[in-house]
Amino acid sequence: MSVSGLAAFLAAMGSELSSHGHQLEDDSTYHHSLHAADILDALNDQRLHGRYTDVVVCADGVEFPCHRAVLAASVPYFSAMFGSDMKDSNAEKVEIKQVKASVMGELVQYVYTGRVRITSQNAQALLEAACMFQCASLRDGCCRFLAKNLDPCNCLGVQHLADALSCTELYTKAREFSLQHFLEVVQHQEILQVPEESFMELLSSDDINTDSEEAVFDVAMAWVRYDVETRKDSLAKVMSVVRLPLVRSEFLLDTVETDPLIRDSKECQEFVVEARRYQLLTYKRHELQSPRTRPRLSTGFAEVMLVLGGEYEEATLNTVHYRSPITSSWIPLKNIPRRNEEQYSVVTLVNDIYLIGGVFKGRPLCRVCCYDSCLDDWRFVASLLVARYRHGSCVLKGQIYVVGGFDGNKRLSQVEKYDPSSNQWQATVPLPTAVSSPAVATCQDRMFVIGGVCNDGSDSSLVQIFDPDPVVWETVELPLIENRCAVAVVMDSKIYLIGGFSNKVLVLDPSTMEVYRVADMNIPRTFHAATSLGGKIYVAGGKPDSVSMPDDSIESYDPTEDRWEMEGSLPCPLYLHGIAAIHKYIGNEGNLAYVD
Repeated sequence: MSVSGLAAFLAAMGSELSSHGHQLEDDSTYHHSLHAADILDALNDQRLHGRYTDVVVCADGVEFPCHRAVLAASVPYFSAMFGSDMKDSNAEKVEIKQVKASVMGELVQYVYTGRVRITSQNAQALLEAACMFQCASLRDGCCRFLAKNLDPCNCLGVQHLADALSCTELYTKAREFSLQHFLEVVQHQEILQVPEESFMELLSSDDINTDSEEAVFDVAMAWVRYDVETRKDSLAKVMSVVRLPLVRSEFLLDTVETDPLIRDSKECQEFVVEARRYQLLTYKRHELQSPRTRPRLSTGFAEVMLVLGGEYEEATLNTVHYRSPITSSWIPLKNIPRRNEEQYSVVTLVNDIYLIGGVFKGRPLCRVCCYDSCLDDWRFVASLLVARYRHGSCVLKGQIYVVGGFDGNKRLSQVEKYDPSSNQWQATVPLPTAVSSPAVATCQDRMFVIGGVCNDGSDSSLVQIFDPDPVVWETVELPLIENRCAVAVVMDSKIYLIGGFSNKVLVLDPSTMEVYRVADMNIPRTFHAATSLGGKIYVAGGKPDSVSMPDDSIESYDPTEDRWEMEGSLPCPLYLHGIAAIHKYIGNEGNLAYVD
């Protein structure tokens, strides 16, 4: 049949089909799903037989004939090379000096086939090549292989490799593995060979999974002794992240103190003294907080922040919550057994919390209750000798001191102290000047009553200093100290005076009686609360002024950086509340960090 006859026949057939009610498509797209793969297979066959190739890649003396178009389409490195003015852009041979021939062969095979054999012997070299050539898919495949094959012997090396190559996900997985399997990792030689920075990062983590801080000390000393001549100068830096206050007392005495390297280091001796003081002076632990006193999460214990009571939407709360160090969520504890009471003081003594005094419907109170952190329960203890509110309290040499305040008619000068062993309050020498709403703190075995409101309603610029041995008051006037409703927190043997109708923060150095300003808080606060936790100061809630709505924000201050940062929020906006830091057993919550 001629071509013209065939065309007439098809036209007739089309007309007949249409007449039978079938609508014909004018056009159609046909897709052969394997076409691209077939083309690449053909190109790979040409490569293997040296046909139609237009460039030779040389590595370690071995030549790999290739197609420029295929290399450029698959590997950004070659795309940039061939599309630039570099001398290799049109060269018949391209020399790759940083890659071994076996690795280059695997890479070329991957480019043409999408397949590569990754083994424990070639994974690192392949990953380095993939990163060098900017081949993202091969890089991801190598990272998945290495992550799947992590073990206590190689995890630190993989972590270091991932860090060097900016493979963030692999770095995170290797780091988590090394922390989770810490006690197994330290049994291998690899940990002694890691660089100082990586070693410090490992030992400083809260997430080390260890049943004792002694194991951390042991590996720290082993790392130093592995190259003692080079590393002995780093000993103090390494020991600064070992939490010596948390080792057993006998280990501190028999192992740490007797170690010749520790004995010969003045800085390390200071860490030993810090640990001794923390272990012996349990009533001063609120003053001795540092990153070294924070338990590792795997112990089941954690240093946590509690928020107690306060005012919220014209209601007086008696709730207590602690903030999870894992999730930052607020978890309820036993409620305060006092309702509709406010303006009490909050103080921590040997990990228990005391709520002292306060006011109920305009009537000052002398009631005192104690939160037992082990039992999560409250009990009433001996009442104050003088009912009061807007007072200050602190712990000095194992006893609770209560100073000043207001009784509904006048400011108070009365001072009394509580002995928990006898459950008795005793009056002591009164304040030289009666004040309410002072900032009160203990530092260097003395009590400091700073500022406050005088009987005439003016702001006090006095620092009233109490020395219990001999029992005497000293008064110093400092013009910078003119505040009411500020709060005081002690850190590094200095007293931080925070807020009080402002966002200003002052520091009083008791050694010199010098007062100076540091970084301001992010927002003004009054009727707020503050505590020290893990080497930082935390401030929560309050109002910008006496008429504004309360705030729920939390911010922390790092004295090493002189900077405030926002740190989440309270369970609700609060003022006239208390916050405190204690060590609390959080059980399985501390192990959540190790769940894969």
